[in-house]
Amino acid sequence: MSARDTNYLSHVLQCASSALAGWWAERLTSSAGRADKNGMGRVLGLPFILLALAVGGYVFYQHSKSDSGPTAPQITQMETQASVAVATTNFQAAGEVLQGWFAQNGTYAGATVPPGSGVILVKADDAGYCLQSADGATDEHEYGPDGQVQPGPC
Repeated sequence: MSARDTNYLSHVLQCASSALAGWWAERLTSSAGRADKNGMGRVLGLPFILLALAVGGYVFYQHSKSDSGPTAPQITQMETQASVAVATTNFQAAGEVLQGWFAQNGTYAGATVPPGSGVILVKADDAGYCLQSADGATDEHEYGPDGQVQPGPC
């Protein structure tokens, strides 16, 4: 780009910014576009603000009055679902370890699950096994192979 082109672009930008600044100055100082006509906004503004605060306070009061603590049915249901999801993941990981044992030995008898896996191997024989959750907070089990997580102990 030549020096002449650079000077021309500089001149165009300077003119555009001057025009834009003039337009904004006219808009900001113009009295024709005032929002507050004869104090009407002040007269109605305060009651509307007070009404909005009252409605917000009522909604907050109603929400805080409802059963939304740690023993609320929605909370306990979500905790149960989360616990089942964790147990399912733990059972799947332990099931893969047991399938590896079965592939090498032809039986589930004598198999063990890794410590810290979150499950206990309660029963293992030639045909299958029973895993139980080890966290103590929930009693869930799975008969395998290819079982589903069930409530209660093995």
